[in-house]
Amino acid sequence: MLKFCKYFLLCLTVFLVTTPGNTFAKAKNASKTVKVTGTGTILDEDTSSAKDKAISNSLIAAVESVLNETLPQDVMVPNFKMITNILYKYTNTFIEGYKVLAETKHNKDYHVLVQATVSTKKLLRKLNAAGIVLDTANKHKILFLISENNFQDIDAQFWWGQGMAYMKTVSDSTLTAEMQKRGFEVLSHRLVNKAVVTKEMNTEPYGEQLSVDDIIALGVYFNADVVVSGVAKAEQAQNTMGEDRTFTGSMSLNIYRTDTGEKIDSVSAKATTVATDETTGGNDALIEVAITAAGDIASTTNIAMKKETDKATMIEVVVEGTDFFKNYSKLIKRVNSLPEVKKITQREKRPRRAIVVIEHMGNGKSFAKKIMGETFENFGLNISEVTRNHVRLEMVPLGSSLFDR
Repeated sequence: MLKFCKYFLLCLTVFLVTTPGNTFAKAKNASKTVKVTGTGTILDEDTSSAKDKAISNSLIAAVESVLNETLPQDVMVPNFKMITNILYKYTNTFIEGYKVLAETKHNKDYHVLVQATVSTKKLLRKLNAAGIVLDTANKHKILFLISENNFQDIDAQFWWGQGMAYMKTVSDSTLTAEMQKRGFEVLSHRLVNKAVVTKEMNTEPYGEQLSVDDIIALGVYFNADVVVSGVAKAEQAQNTMGEDRTFTGSMSLNIYRTDTGEKIDSVSAKATTVATDETTGGNDALIEVAITAAGDIASTTNIAMKKETDKATMIEVVVEGTDFFKNYSKLIKRVNSLPEVKKITQREKRPRRAIVVIEHMGNGKSFAKKIMGETFENFGLNISEVTRNHVRLEMVPLGSSLFDR
């Protein structure tokens, strides 16, 4: 049975894994040129305005075409409304250039054939900043530590308290659903055991107020990339109208990275609802504020995590395994072909072990996720240690039982 230590980040066993991540990586920095048509209606014999409208519609169609080609269905479908709003609002931002190849008038319509160049980089950057996870093969794992104060509760409700592991509050449930829509992997805390809610070295359980060290420790335990910690509260406001009363929901949250322990940012949100009773009003207020906060959390997290992938990190990789020289040469050749890898320097090489330093666009965790997507004919990879600047992996024969070791 797998056991987790407080500061043990990741234990991943990989045999044959396929992923669309490489295709996405190649597409995300390219510009694409497409040919599309557009139509504008001629009103009051104004063909000039109709032509402008036709061109405008063709440019929207060009961006739509690139989006459909670039984004997988599991990103497009759940985020279709948000993506469509961004497309129409920022169409001209994504167009690098265009020219009209042909045009014609038919009855009351003006038609154009346009060749347009779309900046995929700008398009994906805008979607990323909107809080949409674009590369579903590398979802950010997020853990919520939200203490909730609602009308029906005498005391604050928080799942990490002793005997409260199965608690699911309104704010937690709503944040989970909203983040999953955007493509994040929200970590479940339903299977938490006694050791998690009790601090090491003593029997004192975690309380409502968590220190930064406690927050990071819980995030590490659950193998989260990001931890969101804070409070949610429902209150009644002063405004009334007959039986209707006004309720407010508020959230004050901090976002942390588990690999560095740093605070990414803070998020504060408020929402107002109207209801005739406290239960409905409090729940509705918490739902509305959680929906608002989720957008800010997603955007902030995406931007922060993308900054990490945009800069190079020196990662020490320890490689061990059987049939070492034959398999090691295949592994290093494949690693060197990854677009994120800029340079490989060999530090040590023995009969069954080598140490290399890899200059990688991203950190150790992103490198581990990337190499997970690679398959080899004679061996699999057991990745047993991952930190920001260190990865340990073992090349193992296909078919061996790693968990019996």
